[in-house]
Amino acid sequence: MRLIASRPSYRGTAVFGLTSLVLGVASIAAHAQVSKNCQLLAEVKPSTSPQFNDVWGYVDPATGRECAILGGTAATYIVETTNPTAPVVRGTFTQSSSGWSTSIWSDMKAWKGYAYVVTEGGGGIKVLDLRDMSNPKYVTTWGTTLWSHAHNIAMDMERGIVVVHGTGGTRGESLRFIDVDTTPGSPALLATWSGPYQHDLSLQHGLLHGSEIYAGRYALYDISQSMTSPTLLGSVQTPRTFTHNTWPTYDDKYCVTTDERSNGPMAIYDISARSTPVYQSQYHAGPSTSIIHNAYVLDYVAHMSHYTEGYRSVDMSDPKNPVEVAYYDSWSGSSSGYEGAWGCYCYQPSGIVYLSDITRGLLVLKPASTTIRYGKATAGTGGQEPHGFTLGSAFVGNANFQLACRDAKPNAPVITVLSPARANVSAGGLTFNVNLVGAILLTSVTGTGGETRIPLPIANTPSLNNIQLAIQHFVVDGGGSVGFAATKGLELTTFTR
Repeated sequence: MRLIASRPSYRGTAVFGLTSLVLGVASIAAHAQVSKNCQLLAEVKPSTSPQFNDVWGYVDPATGRECAILGGTAATYIVETTNPTAPVVRGTFTQSSSGWSTSIWSDMKAWKGYAYVVTEGGGGIKVLDLRDMSNPKYVTTWGTTLWSHAHNIAMDMERGIVVVHGTGGTRGESLRFIDVDTTPGSPALLATWSGPYQHDLSLQHGLLHGSEIYAGRYALYDISQSMTSPTLLGSVQTPRTFTHNTWPTYDDKYCVTTDERSNGPMAIYDISARSTPVYQSQYHAGPSTSIIHNAYVLDYVAHMSHYTEGYRSVDMSDPKNPVEVAYYDSWSGSSSGYEGAWGCYCYQPSGIVYLSDITRGLLVLKPASTTIRYGKATAGTGGQEPHGFTLGSAFVGNANFQLACRDAKPNAPVITVLSPARANVSAGGLTFNVNLVGAILLTSVTGTGGETRIPLPIANTPSLNNIQLAIQHFVVDGGGSVGFAATKGLELTTFTR
């Protein structure tokens, strides 16, 4: 059996053969609902809420403990999933404790040890302290006079800014940009933008990706110069003209959108030219009566909550030809209406995915399409830690699959190690997260942006199924231990779709 990587990376090449690394995957008892390439690890339904809405996640950077932040009609729940097969509800924070009424709508984000929650049932942000995950605490409800209700809260994961939106109607609204980084747990209003109604939005690298649902368009704004008066760079009508959410790829080259209508797709746009988003393709799940809700992107894989069609995972390593690679259908009824899956969260280092179901609560899933990040990184120049990731999922036959490393020293040689096993060995301050025995070494060079990609097309050969790999990148960097910086470990298992 062979995996072949022969295309050039940004500034490097790799060709190698791989043999005899087939390992079994532990089986988990299947749930009654239909699934493919996705295991249900656990399910939690707090008794104090009859229905549930969105979900987000948090990981303690010091301990690695993970938790879900689950919204319900009557409360917000902190559910620890460090052992993903045995989740524990660590905290229940009622709507009434913030002076809020019960509501089917709430949304939440997390930053530096705190969760920030908004609702349609009242004004302000509920602040929760997650720093002691065994005993999370209510801190305050901040800004109750700034808005009467909010549909959503977005998060700039680079600068620690939350954006509260969905506070108005068809005629527009006032978005609030709020600093939660300077003093974590103590929000401070930075700016207010009176603009078009944004049903949802995402932001990174000074770009705001707006979901202008009533206008039926995806709008891309520049907020790097002004948050009170963002500059519209470009916009496009989405396929069903009811733009519900947006999410960009890490490199700002593509953005996905969802249209919350029957037969509404997840659409992919090339946004390399900011003024003219260019439609690439779209993905549909289930019959034409089904409704999509939210989509998020990690490593060029989209993870979505699709109401009656449950959780869906779509490989978009070829943006013109998205491929469904995993799913878990949490709803056993008909494929129409607003039942089943509401939200999902795909960013935990463990590779698990949280799915919030309106009637079932929290579902902890492990799709084959996610990777596991583990171990310790070794910082390089300026204390910068490089990050390893993939582009696409490791399904058998994926000709577009790539390994990659970013946030590294520019124009630096990189050694990428592929091993059948993990390790935890330190030598001179350099941590090895992979076992070097039987390992394969690849070489490449980072570009001026500190990133390298190593094409690793996976042949459509059945014997390549179920191969487990531990991967780590070592970057030549005089500012690191013994002249190297290194990523955390990255573990993946090949699968058939």
